[in-house]
Amino acid sequence: MRFGELQASIGIIQLLRNFHFKPCARTKVPLVYAKKNFLIAAEGGIHLMVEKLEKTI
Repeated sequence: MRFGELQASIGIIQLLRNFHFKPCARTKVPLVYAKKNFLIAAEGGIHLMVEKLEKTI
């Protein structure tokens, strides 16, 4: 269990180091939460645009 959590953390860190995330036009701002879901979720989902960051070093 701990190894899987470590792998997930490292994967998220790598994504944040190498890519820039910003909301797409389809994402409603401010977020409206879906009332029918058991877990907290945005109505219509969250759509992101992903841009690869250029290496400067």
